[in-house]
Amino acid sequence: MRTGFKKQGKDLAVITFPEQAITASVFTQNCFVAAPVQVAKRHVQHTSQTRALLINSGNANCGNGLAGVQVCEQSCELLADKLGCAVEQILPFSTGVINQAMPLAPFVQGITDFCPMQTEAANRGQTAQEEAVQDEALLQVAQAIMTTDTKPKLAKRVFSLSVAGEVKQIEVCGIAKGSGMIHPNMATMLAFAWSNVEMAQADVQQALVQGVENSFNCISVDGDTSTNDACTLTATATSGVRMNPDAQHWGAWQEALNAVLLELAQAIVRDGEGATKFVTIEVRGGACLSDCKQVAWSIAHSPLVKTAIYAEDPNLGRIAAAVGRSGVAMDFARVKIYLDDYVVMENAELSRDYSEPVAEKIMQKPEFSIVVDLGMGEANHRVWTTDLSHQYVSINADYRS
Repeated sequence: MRTGFKKQGKDLAVITFPEQAITASVFTQNCFVAAPVQVAKRHVQHTSQTRALLINSGNANCGNGLAGVQVCEQSCELLADKLGCAVEQILPFSTGVINQAMPLAPFVQGITDFCPMQTEAANRGQTAQEEAVQDEALLQVAQAIMTTDTKPKLAKRVFSLSVAGEVKQIEVCGIAKGSGMIHPNMATMLAFAWSNVEMAQADVQQALVQGVENSFNCISVDGDTSTNDACTLTATATSGVRMNPDAQHWGAWQEALNAVLLELAQAIVRDGEGATKFVTIEVRGGACLSDCKQVAWSIAHSPLVKTAIYAEDPNLGRIAAAVGRSGVAMDFARVKIYLDDYVVMENAELSRDYSEPVAEKIMQKPEFSIVVDLGMGEANHRVWTTDLSHQYVSINADYRS
């Protein structure tokens, strides 16, 4: 829906769920949190049942004091009245400019015009036409929550299970927004996933935390964690399939959820503000996982490394310096650094067979890997990041213009 939060384009979305739907959530770890984060946290603490997600873009409703909280609460009350449910069953989310007064009028307009459409999954016996209509509606929702994104982000996995001799279609869907201010522990991103299985709230939370840890907590565009970030997972219980960690098919379902969240997370990186490169940073051979993470993020957050990536310049000293200043104790003579599978540094110097033209050719690709082998153990970790371009500065310099 277009209601006036933004100068142009769709800017308000509502996702509704059946009455029995159960939701889990994770939120930004920034101490300066927006009004919708405050209200959503309060609502999920009151009840795990969720009837709708109310999402606007263009205004973060952050730094607006009590007035911002009141508008957020009033918008939830409007939608709850529309759906005939408790106000705590509405979860609000906002994204956009901080310290900009939040008006209520666009919510009034959008909620008045809103026609509920539930995210029922494949087991309803949808026709191809019904499924196409639903997919188009989800695309419009994904477009409505965009800010500096250049494209909507959607993902879906569908697989079949045999339950008591009956074949069931299990669906995991998700949408996300995000392009800048991207950093682990929630960044300037919103992500919403749902599945047609029935689950206890604690199991939904466990599944979400596991999925987020290996997806949204493994991406970085610029190292900034914002004020509004959130990710939710809703079990709609429309398939007739009960899922829990002891269930035979839990592994397949968690794998599908992980795949959806990872696809959305990587789509955020690929759409990073001003990004021209999608870079996988893999650190292996660590003594422990935390060591691998420290080294990976030291590389991913280095402006010097990121600008070298943009320049397609194999300035390997920048990568080596980022590894060395990570805070991880290491014997650098045992460290090997690769571009893709091409070893470029070992024994604390350039590889004997190193060729600058070969390294340059790898860095000219739109996607490549920086691999660091610490030579200390069996632990490994991957993160995904972008380069840092002139356009990133322009986008953020002109953001409020």
